[in-house]
Amino acid sequence: MLNGQSNVAQIANTPANAVVPFFIFGGISFITASVISFFSANKLLSHYLNPEIISLTHIMALGWVTMIIFGTIHQLLPVFIESQIYSIKLAYIVFGISIIAIPMLVFSFYRFDMGKYSIIAAMLMITAFVIFLINIAISILNSKTENIHAIYIFTSAIWLMVTGISGLLQVVNFSTILLENNSFYYLPFHAISGICGWFLLLVIGISSRLIPMFLISKYTNTKLLWAIYILINLGIVTFIIIFLHNYQNYLYYIPIILIFISIIFFIFYCYNAFKLRIRKTVESQLKVSLFSVSSIIIPLILILIIIGLTGFDKMQIKIFSIFGFFVFFVTLSVLILGMTFKTLPFIIWNKIYGKISGKFPTPSPKDLYSNFLFNIMIITNGIAVLLFIIGIIFSEVLVAKSGAAIMFVSALLYNLNLFKIIFHKPSFHEHNNK
Repeated sequence: MLNGQSNVAQIANTPANAVVPFFIFGGISFITASVISFFSANKLLSHYLNPEIISLTHIMALGWVTMIIFGTIHQLLPVFIESQIYSIKLAYIVFGISIIAIPMLVFSFYRFDMGKYSIIAAMLMITAFVIFLINIAISILNSKTENIHAIYIFTSAIWLMVTGISGLLQVVNFSTILLENNSFYYLPFHAISGICGWFLLLVIGISSRLIPMFLISKYTNTKLLWAIYILINLGIVTFIIIFLHNYQNYLYYIPIILIFISIIFFIFYCYNAFKLRIRKTVESQLKVSLFSVSSIIIPLILILIIIGLTGFDKMQIKIFSIFGFFVFFVTLSVLILGMTFKTLPFIIWNKIYGKISGKFPTPSPKDLYSNFLFNIMIITNGIAVLLFIIGIIFSEVLVAKSGAAIMFVSALLYNLNLFKIIFHKPSFHEHNNK
């Protein structure tokens, strides 16, 4: 992952115990999501506004992707800003609140109970977001170096807050009229701020630093990253303005094209980093992550198609379902599947071997997990995604169920490898030397 042990040591600024729990909860959420997908396959092929899809979306968005992101940021932000996280205690608090709020919220959505428990869960989730934002903001302010990657992370955390607040208002609006329209009407606002503001900004902000680092690439282009940053935020704000003022549908092409251009620029950035790499052999974990990055453009194409299909309701519903599935089960999940095994092994390695590295023989970080299990996990994940998409297109429940079953296998393999890393023990000889 990093070039030299000094960079590995930077990651150690955040203790393993503050990072690992997020990955554990994320892995369990991934398994849970595959189980929900299997038993609710028939509902997943119908209209996307049903309890099963809403609960599945949120366990993927919050339990799986966001929790892994929380852990990753607590691990990597010190590397980006060359300074320690402001408060490790706040990281623990974010985790503690999240593991209470997320199951409450998902269970409430699954039962379509928008009463007090869902409201409490949403409020707890926002509390976690606020604490996370404060910890990130103070860490950046206290650092000697503020860079574009840290700004991406900070801005994405603000959009996460916007997403959480809009979600809370939608939940409350079911029982107490707060908004001008029904709660479902505001889903596009909730989705654009979450998917593009939180996830997309964060993926680009982190990947634009990690990919060149992993490749040992000489390429850097801060001006291009600033252009991408401006285009994405301008696109989100433009989308929200068009939505809130209920302008004509064709105007949505403006923000979508702005974001589309930003993604093209980012793919160009990654291509140049790949082209100017020093390390010619690219590991399978990084190949998977690069594929995920390049796949970001597909959901944007699907949105353009959805806008153009006004009046074709059945086709719109199918494409929107594929869009949601692709965002969470392909683009974001595949990125996590790859990056987990490029980042987490180092923090565990440093915890166990950091003090004796160079003094005694030690394994390399990649020896902490099984590459065989990783490859099988990626293959099964690819098969599952393919079957799921075919099931959605042709409304074949059995095919979708088969995809969900294979996705469960992939999630199980992810967790097996995850726990193999987390519970790695040095040999007796190494332990004595330590």
